[in-house]
Amino acid sequence: RVVNLVCKEWITIEIIRDMRVSMSGGNSVEKKSSGNRSKEDEIPKLSSLYDSGELKHLVDERVREYFKTLGYSQSSILPWTKICLSIIGILSGVYSHFAAVPFETHKTQIVICISIFILVSIIHFLIEKFLEFDSSFVIYPSRKRGPIIPKLPRIIASSNFDRSKAEYRLLLRTGRGTNPKSESIISCSELFYTDGELIQSTVDKFVASVVKQLEDSFETFRKKKR
Repeated sequence: RVVNLVCKEWITIEIIRDMRVSMSGGNSVEKKSSGNRSKEDEIPKLSSLYDSGELKHLVDERVREYFKTLGYSQSSILPWTKICLSIIGILSGVYSHFAAVPFETHKTQIVICISIFILVSIIHFLIEKFLEFDSSFVIYPSRKRGPIIPKLPRIIASSNFDRSKAEYRLLLRTGRGTNPKSESIISCSELFYTDGELIQSTVDKFVASVVKQLEDSFETFRKKKR
């Protein structure tokens, strides 16, 4: 398994670099000089091109930052709720294994701890399934009104990184089922320089295009419902 994982990561980096070379006509794409750097790229964000998980995380973070500029914010209630539930489940498990001894005389406490752990696991699953929709994150219009007024009541964002093709996929929805959604894929060779620096302005343009598709789809959906 370790060998397979290393091979997949190596293939990912080679694909990115090969695509960079082909796009530049045989020469590696050089990083922009500080004098030509756009405002979006003023603070460099570096990543190891050999770590696909780190690549995805870096792009996801930039996607979240871009949504903030559009007037959206991610609620911290659900993440903290899941953290608290996880702590309760862990404590009940630890107590049942180490404090409720000997087991023969603490059967009631052990049953209660197991019940708590099962209940916490079920609640945790329901939150992820029906409130977070198995997504990467869910955002809502921010309560602090800025210069840009959000056009969507909610955005459910799901992202995926295909290591075999070195592609980043972003799916945006407003709800479940037949609700409006938009999806787009971009090659990682367009998102990173050869030294692993994220091209933040490219990420912003990519997300903007996906959001525009979702807004258009949402407006069409609303007109049909009327």
